[in-house]
Amino acid sequence: YRWFKKLNRISEIEDLLKLVNHRSPAVQCYAFLGISIQDTTRLFEVLVENLYHIQEVRTAFFDLIGQSKVSDVFIGIAMPYLSNQDSLKLDSIILFNEYPLEYRKYLLGRIATNPFYYDRIRELARKNIESSAIVALSKYKKKNDVDLINKILSNTIKSREDSSYPMIENNRLQELWNLEAINELPNSLFIWYLEKTQNDFINWYWVPYAFELIDLLYEATVKINHPVTLNILRKVEKMPEEAEIRINEFKEIFLRQNNNLRDLDDTLNYFTERYNRIYEDHGYSVLLALKNYKGNYEKEFKEIELKLKKDIPFDNLK
Repeated sequence: YRWFKKLNRISEIEDLLKLVNHRSPAVQCYAFLGISIQDTTRLFEVLVENLYHIQEVRTAFFDLIGQSKVSDVFIGIAMPYLSNQDSLKLDSIILFNEYPLEYRKYLLGRIATNPFYYDRIRELARKNIESSAIVALSKYKKKNDVDLINKILSNTIKSREDSSYPMIENNRLQELWNLEAINELPNSLFIWYLEKTQNDFINWYWVPYAFELIDLLYEATVKINHPVTLNILRKVEKMPEEAEIRINEFKEIFLRQNNNLRDLDDTLNYFTERYNRIYEDHGYSVLLALKNYKGNYEKEFKEIELKLKKDIPFDNLK
C-alpha cells in the first residue's frame, strides 16, 4: 500500500488507465483505486469497460484475509461514487454479462422485478449459472416457474445428502436463497422441502449462526396451507418430549457400557442444554412466524403458540 501511495502521487490519470490492464491483479486494483481518487467523473466509464477481469486478487480488511475477482474489487471501489442511474445501468450490464462476478450473485438476491430481465433470470436459474437466481425468479410469482424452483430445491437436498459436512459456508447461501424464494412464491409443492429442511436443521444444530435460516424456514412454512404445515409446527411443540425420550435412551445405553456416573452427569447436562437450545431457537422462530398469521389453521396454530409461550420468553426477546 505504501508503494500505491507513492505511485498515485507521481502518476497521471492516463498512466493509471493503462495500469488497469496490467498483468498483476494487485496493480490493476491499485490503479483503479488511484483513478477513483484523481477523477471520479471517468470512473463509471472505466468500470464498464473493465468488467471482464476475473482473475483473483488477495484482499485484506483488518484481520480478514480473502480473495476477490479483480472486477469485483473495481465495483466495490466505484459504488460510493456512482449515481442511482449509473448503478441501475451497472446492474443491467452485469446481469447480461457472461463473466462470473460475485456482484451478480448478490444482485440476483436483491434485484426488483423487471419484465425485460425475466428471460435472462430464468436462463440463469435453469442452467444453474447462478444459484441466487432462484430468488429473483420467484419474485415474478409465475406458476410455470414452480417446477423449475422445485428442481433446484431437489438439487440442494441431493447436495446435502452427498456431503459429509452439508451445512458448510458454501451451502449456507444456497439454503438461504431457497428459503427466500419460497417466501416470495409459497406453494404446496415446496412443503416437502421445508419438512426435510426442518429435520436437517435440527440434526445439524451444531451449525453456527443459523438463526436467519430458521426464521425463514418457519416464515415460509406458515405461508403454505397444507396438512404437513401443521406437522412441522407440532414437531417443534413436541421437542421437549422427544428430547426426554432421547436422553433416557442414551442414559440406558451409557449405563450398560460405562459405570462412571460423573461422566454420565456431564454428558446428560450437555445433551439437555443442547436440546433446550434447539427448542428455544426453533420455538422462538415459530412464534415470530405466527405473530401475524391469518389462514386455515388459526385455531391449531393458536394452541401451539400458547404452548410455546409457556416455555419460551417470547415477549422478552427481540
